[in-house]
Amino acid sequence: MRYLLWILLLIPSYCLAQNVAERKGTLKAGIGLGYNEGYQESGLGLVYTIGWQKAIDSQERLRINPNILFGGFTPLMMTDKRDQYIRSGSFGCHLYYDMLQGKHLSLFAMAGAYGNYTRGLLGDGEFNTGSEYYHKFYAGGTASLGIRVYNPSKRIGYEIRPLTFQYGSNQHFMGYVMVSIDFQIRR
Repeated sequence: MRYLLWILLLIPSYCLAQNVAERKGTLKAGIGLGYNEGYQESGLGLVYTIGWQKAIDSQERLRINPNILFGGFTPLMMTDKRDQYIRSGSFGCHLYYDMLQGKHLSLFAMAGAYGNYTRGLLGDGEFNTGSEYYHKFYAGGTASLGIRVYNPSKRIGYEIRPLTFQYGSNQHFMGYVMVSIDFQIRR
């Protein structure tokens, strides 16, 4: 009975592994402008992402994307904040679903989870109140809507996400606009 159970578990696993190996994977890289706010910090800055994306279904409408998001933030144009220099790094896993799909264009929704480590220097400006270093870990969820432009016969695709939101623990919020490019690894 025990061997039969192992055989019943191994055959579907082998079939699924063969099916996943045939699907295309893409390397995804992007740049954007974002706003980061947490327990002690807030600021505007550039965000960058790099990740790997893989189709889960045969029509490539559902995709999984583990990625790293990082950026630096300062309180630009914020007069009520003390000087801050913030570095933020996130590891996330996102699920993309094409809601409307055309020949070369699709409207997608994205949802996922992330873990974020933020560190920085607070209060190093003109006031002599003392500077302090801080670091904080946040975890939460992320959501976005966007447009993907691609050609199935080409190896490059483009993605525009007008608004992406991250909400997490300890009052963490990050919103950003991002443009990314997808490089297909296998044809």
